[in-house]
Amino acid sequence: MWLSFLSALLAIVSYPPLGLYGFAFVALIPYFSFVLGERSLLRLFAGTLVFRIALAAYVAVVAFEPIIFLQSAVLFFGFPLSVYLVKRMTGRELVWFCVLPPLFAFWEHVESRLTLLPYFVVDIGINLAPSPFLGLARFGGVEFLMLFVAAVNAALLFALKRLRFSISFSRAPRIFSVSFDAAGRRGLLVALVLLVAGFVLSRVSLRGRSEEYQRREDIVEILLVSTTEAFDREVEDFPDGLGKTELDHVGRLIAQRLAPIKERVLQSESAPDLVVFPEDIFRNEYTDDRDEEAFEKFGVVNAGTLIRQYREFAKSTRSRVLVYTTVVVASGERYNMGMLFAQDGSIVDVYKKRYLAYGGEFWPFGEWRPFYVNWARETVPNIVKRSPVFDPRLQFARGGETKNFSLAGEIVFGTPICGELHYPFVAKKFVDRGARFLIHSSSNNWAIAGFRKYLESVVWLRQIEAAWLGVPILVNGRRDLAGAVYPDGSVDMIDFENSENFAVYRAQIKL
Repeated sequence: MWLSFLSALLAIVSYPPLGLYGFAFVALIPYFSFVLGERSLLRLFAGTLVFRIALAAYVAVVAFEPIIFLQSAVLFFGFPLSVYLVKRMTGRELVWFCVLPPLFAFWEHVESRLTLLPYFVVDIGINLAPSPFLGLARFGGVEFLMLFVAAVNAALLFALKRLRFSISFSRAPRIFSVSFDAAGRRGLLVALVLLVAGFVLSRVSLRGRSEEYQRREDIVEILLVSTTEAFDREVEDFPDGLGKTELDHVGRLIAQRLAPIKERVLQSESAPDLVVFPEDIFRNEYTDDRDEEAFEKFGVVNAGTLIRQYREFAKSTRSRVLVYTTVVVASGERYNMGMLFAQDGSIVDVYKKRYLAYGGEFWPFGEWRPFYVNWARETVPNIVKRSPVFDPRLQFARGGETKNFSLAGEIVFGTPICGELHYPFVAKKFVDRGARFLIHSSSNNWAIAGFRKYLESVVWLRQIEAAWLGVPILVNGRRDLAGAVYPDGSVDMIDFENSENFAVYRAQIKL
């Protein structure tokens, strides 16, 4: 099982912060060798558990949760089981090596999609985002990159299995030689062809994406706002049930926080087409605080003070405004909702998040809680009034089908909220429904250990999805970068941390 652990170590150096992507092409060799050589199914599962948990403990430490780590590793048991069955069905070693890449890519996809939190940022394919092979994402996104990496590893392992050593004692000094038999040389040739062809196809693909994007003529200007944790902390600390006097005070606090951002917008030569605020800033339910328009159009019965402040921002800056907040509707369901305001302050449309975050938005275990959640209670005290882990009434409802927003009727865009973009197939749904660009807003106040490493991993995933789908992905959030990822994989980002506690990125996106 030490081979499984060695694979995890080799893979780790290809992830942030080192990002030595070349190691991805050899990282799976020890684990593949273990899977092909081991005859005991029990030991295969044990070795796989070591490989996946060791890798996750480093890459996904920001979301360290034993239930998720164990579930993820168990889902990946399908890979060694599949290889084990293939070996029992045929003794042809060449067949074993041929099935390794597609089986690995398939089960890594299953694991990433079905784990309680999406695991695509842990997939070994994302390590090619900063590499010359990024353009291969055009042919199938992160899944194709998984397949490509696994194929190179399998070909190299096939060659290494046929490595021959020899030492001659007939001459002085002794002659030490290393060679491959004919089959081994063919394995090396396959790996070389894959790498050269992948490099060429990637370069052609990225050049094509760039040319396609540059041919677009219309431009939309979007202001993306990111904030620090301190930006809205004072508002967040209020209880949910407030009287009118307290709500008026909250309204003034929100207006004060928005004022410097409003000033930044008004200083522009022309009003932007859209201003985007982070997911869930000024988080508070504000129950018994209804906005009449939100109630009449969409049944929203809470957060009226917050909605009115956003409406005033849209009217005073003559800009459309996109916000994300927790809402409660008349029937009692809670939603994570994106809300688009027109220049006159009216609410144009809403989007309800469909793919919810485990722990933060849904808890599948009822009133049972593992003992270690008490650590979270002490580390992030506000989590008690936010999370369904501690209060089943805080469960979120799932939104309906994926839908896009539009500006002026013709500018169509999608906005996967927070973890939704971590599912590549969700991003594709928005684009398939006509989105010309995506806006990805997040709230990362939950993230503690490994936070900066996590941010870089998410940028890599966005690069892959932009190159795959051929659309820009705009980024902002609470404790998130602000900027844009373009279809050729290029990235332009600014940090959220500064003395003002907010950052504003002005993006000019071609349509």
